[in-house]
Amino acid sequence: KDFNEWGQTYLLDVMYRIPVRDQEIFDIMNLLEERLKHSSLSIVFAAARLFIHYGSLKPKLMHAIIGRLKSPLLLLMTSGGPEQAFVCLQHLSLLIQRAPQLFYDEYKTFYFSYDDPTYIKLLKIEILTAIVNESSLSDVLQELSEYARDRDGEVSNKCMKALEKIAGKLPESSESVVTLLLSFVNFASSPLEAYALLALKDLVRRFPHHSQLVVPLTKRCLRTCTLPEAREALVWLLGEYGERQWESVYLVEYVVDGYEKETPMVKKQLLSTTFKLLIKRPSETKPVLSTLMRKTLADFSHRDLHDLALLYSRLLISDPNLLRNVVGSPSPKITVFSEDKHVELQDQLFHQFNTLAVVYGLTYQRILQQEDHTNRKPELLDG
Repeated sequence: KDFNEWGQTYLLDVMYRIPVRDQEIFDIMNLLEERLKHSSLSIVFAAARLFIHYGSLKPKLMHAIIGRLKSPLLLLMTSGGPEQAFVCLQHLSLLIQRAPQLFYDEYKTFYFSYDDPTYIKLLKIEILTAIVNESSLSDVLQELSEYARDRDGEVSNKCMKALEKIAGKLPESSESVVTLLLSFVNFASSPLEAYALLALKDLVRRFPHHSQLVVPLTKRCLRTCTLPEAREALVWLLGEYGERQWESVYLVEYVVDGYEKETPMVKKQLLSTTFKLLIKRPSETKPVLSTLMRKTLADFSHRDLHDLALLYSRLLISDPNLLRNVVGSPSPKITVFSEDKHVELQDQLFHQFNTLAVVYGLTYQRILQQEDHTNRKPELLDG
């Protein structure tokens, strides 16, 4: 207490480097408990870092330590400006990854404020997704449905992805989430429609039985949706569940007729979808496939698309059974998407608490590599 703010922060940093015996850990943490209630952000975070360090020495204490750190960080998050809130949210996110059950009752703390900037809103959506449970599900879904109408498209897209993740986390909520997402699809020709379609595609990959509600939308959405990623999702749905939509071949034909207007990602998906429909509904699909192959093989603007068309056509001629295995194999049920796996990164960042690594969401080794790459002088070529 005799030191000023800078001195206390420095002293806590020194203590982080000093080895301690197991029996001393409890005494030190009890003495430093008051530092967690300090109004200074730097002192609270330096003390929190020390607590987490001691928790890593005694893993059985970590759950209790996170419980002690929760209130001070939540208070700092709500008592400062957006920059301070962002720092607190990034660190709270790490604590939530370790012990989400400690934050189940605090979900309303992470609701939007009227003046939150976009970067704060995006973090709060991530945290709400991480701490939602059966008791808070209804409130969180209602809140996210309101946020989805935000004027910022990035926030709307994040909300749609959050709804899909919640359905994956709590499978009993999948029907409610599908109903909610379908309501957004009704906003024809708007970004909401496209973002909802992308979320519905991923949700159907997790829960294939919901395809019976989603596939019928393709007829209208193909005429109103313009976002390439969403159009790709629609074409994918026609290929995966074309047997459930009697018009699927004719909808693919509609897209083939506008082939020149589509982006490369849609064209590649269109190629795969048409071959899948050839296996499922050969007599109807053959004329459409013939038209598509003629256009694709004459399109040299995207080499990988042209090569994919050549591969499929040669397989069709030489070994139709192999083509059936390559294109028509049933898709495995998805439980976790690769982009949702951040366990290793989160673990590394947790042990770099109170550093810029947490703020940037990158390990300090990665930050130093990027800085070295940025500052590296271009080498002069001889001759």
